[in-house]
Amino acid sequence: MYLISPRNFVRLTHDEWTKNFDACSEAIEGGTIFLIYGNAALTEIYEKFIRPRYESGKHSYFGPNPPDLHRSQAIQKALFSSVKSTTPLFVDAYVRLRHTRGNGGFVGPHIDCYEDLPQNSLNCWVSFSNLEAGEAIQFLPAHHYKAGENLSGHFKSGVYLDKSNRLLPTKSVQNDARSHKIGPCEYFVFNSGRTVHCSPFFVKRDRVTCDQRIFKQASVEDANFGELMNYYALPDIDRFNKSMDAERVLKDLWGTYADKYDFPICHFLSKTSASTRSQLDIAEEVGLDSGLLFRQNIRQPFDLDHQLIRKWLTQSSKCVSLRIRLLDHALVKDQSILLCDELMSLPPENPTKMYGKIMPILFPYSSPNHLNENTRTSFSSDSKNILRFMNWLKVGPGKVLPSPIKSRLNKLFSFILFKKLHPQVTHGY
Repeated sequence: MYLISPRNFVRLTHDEWTKNFDACSEAIEGGTIFLIYGNAALTEIYEKFIRPRYESGKHSYFGPNPPDLHRSQAIQKALFSSVKSTTPLFVDAYVRLRHTRGNGGFVGPHIDCYEDLPQNSLNCWVSFSNLEAGEAIQFLPAHHYKAGENLSGHFKSGVYLDKSNRLLPTKSVQNDARSHKIGPCEYFVFNSGRTVHCSPFFVKRDRVTCDQRIFKQASVEDANFGELMNYYALPDIDRFNKSMDAERVLKDLWGTYADKYDFPICHFLSKTSASTRSQLDIAEEVGLDSGLLFRQNIRQPFDLDHQLIRKWLTQSSKCVSLRIRLLDHALVKDQSILLCDELMSLPPENPTKMYGKIMPILFPYSSPNHLNENTRTSFSSDSKNILRFMNWLKVGPGKVLPSPIKSRLNKLFSFILFKKLHPQVTHGY
C-alpha cells in the first residue's frame, strides 16, 4: 500500500475546492494538504449550532452524532453538496464533533485505513476555533508508520508512556510533524486513509473540531472496509431531511444499494439471508473485509481454525482489535485462551480495555490456579501477581469495593502490568 507524505499546504476557497475536486484529489495523492476557507454554509452552522452552545457552557452537545446535525447531515451537506467528480463518491454519515479541553489526550501516529475506514478517504478536518499550528492536527512523513502493518488497537510507534501513564510523542515525532494555523470554519483536506497523522501534542486551550470523510469509489475493492455501511452515495445526501433518524435512512438506502452495487458486502448479504452456518465460507468466497463481517448479526460462534480466520490472523500479526473481536466469537474455550496468549504478547493501545476483556477468560473462576499453562510459564511472578490482583477486583472480594475505586484500581494495575510486560513503551526517544 502506498503511503502519502505531506509536502505542502495550499489555501483554496470552498468554491475553488469543489469545482476542482478531481484535480485537487490528484494533488493530495502527491502530498498536498489543502486548507479550505470561505464556506458560507459551514459558517452558518457554526453561528447557529456550535458557538451558542460553546459560549453557554453546554459542552455535552459536543460528542458523536449530535441528534440535530446527524439527522440533517448539515455539516456533510455544507462540505460536499456542491462537489463534482467523475468518480462515484460516498459520504460518511457519522458526525465526529469534538470538544477537547486544554492538555487533552494524545493520539499517536496512525492511518485510518487500519481503523475500519477506506484507503481512498478524503478527510475534511474542520476547526471551529482559532488554533495555532501546534494545536491543530499533525501530519507526519510516511516512515512513521510501517506500510502494510495493521496496528489497529496496537501501541503506536512514536509514542511513549510517562511516569503518570500519559501518552506522549517522542522527540522524533515532534521534530518531523507538520501542521498549519487554522481559523474557525476552515478545514484541512487530506487522505486520512494513507497519510500518517496524529493529534496535537500540547493543546494550550479548549478547542472544537470535527472531521468528516468522503471516499472515491474507483474499484470494488475501494468499498470493502469495516465502516462501509455507515456511508451513502453523495447523490442521496438530500434524503437526510430530518423526517427520520439517519440510521433509518441509511438502512433504507442500503436496502437498494444491495441490488445496485457490486460490492463484496452486497454479495455476502444476498447469500447469507437464509442461513448463518456458512458465513465464514461465504465471506472467504466474496473476499469480505473482516470489519464488515463483525458488523453483521452473527448468532453462532466461529471456528477459529477456519482458513479465513487463520489468514486474517497471519496477515494481521500485530492487530490487537481483530483478536479482541474474535474473542466474542470463539467456538471453544481453548481457542479463546490461545487468542489471549497472543494478546498478552502484544502491547495494546488501551491496556485497561484489553486486559479487562481477557481477564474472565484467563481467570474463569476466582482461584488464580486457573491461569492457563502458557501464561503461567511465559510471564514473571510479579506480572502474574498483578493478573491475580486484577482478577480479585473483578470476581473476588473486590466486588464489595465502590465502583469508582474498582475502576481506578483496574486502570492503575492494567498500566503496571502493561509496563511489566512491555517495558519498551516507556522510552521517549
